[in-house]
Amino acid sequence: MYSFDYKRPRSLEDAGQRLATALEGKLLAGGMTLLPSLKLRLAQPSMLIDLGAIKELAGIRREADALVIGAMTRHADVAASAEVRSALPALATLAGGIGDPQVRNRGTLGGSIANADPAADYPAAVLGLNATVVTDRREIGADESRIEVDNFDGLLVDYARDKEIRVILRGLRAVADFEYELQMANMNRHLNEKVETVFIMANDAYFYVASNLVKYVAALGGDIDKLVPDAVARRLRDKLGR
Repeated sequence: MYSFDYKRPRSLEDAGQRLATALEGKLLAGGMTLLPSLKLRLAQPSMLIDLGAIKELAGIRREADALVIGAMTRHADVAASAEVRSALPALATLAGGIGDPQVRNRGTLGGSIANADPAADYPAAVLGLNATVVTDRREIGADESRIEVDNFDGLLVDYARDKEIRVILRGLRAVADFEYELQMANMNRHLNEKVETVFIMANDAYFYVASNLVKYVAALGGDIDKLVPDAVARRLRDKLGR
């Protein structure tokens, strides 16, 4: 485990200030993923900000027709809650089946959702129950479309920071793509260490496909139906008058 500064703030404001000023700060909820990563030296935060002392982040309560569960509420507390069992028995059952007793008494609902592990239980529950995730900046409804088309001026990392984006997905087709994208990824990490880049490899059947080639084939009357989605093929033919 690498060395780091450890802070245990008692308010959301204090936690937010410490995270904003840390070179590479990490928030600690239950620690079910972060602590093993620290022990294996897979993570090297400059500061660890423990949210365990912020009382307002934990608890379960009713608000009109909604059930509000704090981010720092433990799995065991969700499973044992009479409010949860009455309003959402499936959620109580789900929480009671997570990991083992040690995990259920340490892990938190908010930590699981924020970690966004595809194999975790709570993210699927958020979608299935049409829940709303409330952060210090916005509310995210499970039924909202998560696809947004936008444009921006300036640096991508600045746009990512403003939009609370932590991961940039980049597609790779060939070796030449990797060389260029690796340089961009390293520069983005230099500019903002909180933003990660994930490379997605193209399917073997499409690794040779490029937009300029598709347009060239379409312009000469070639068949592009198996190269792009139907909607793209239609728009491209309309644009070319074919």
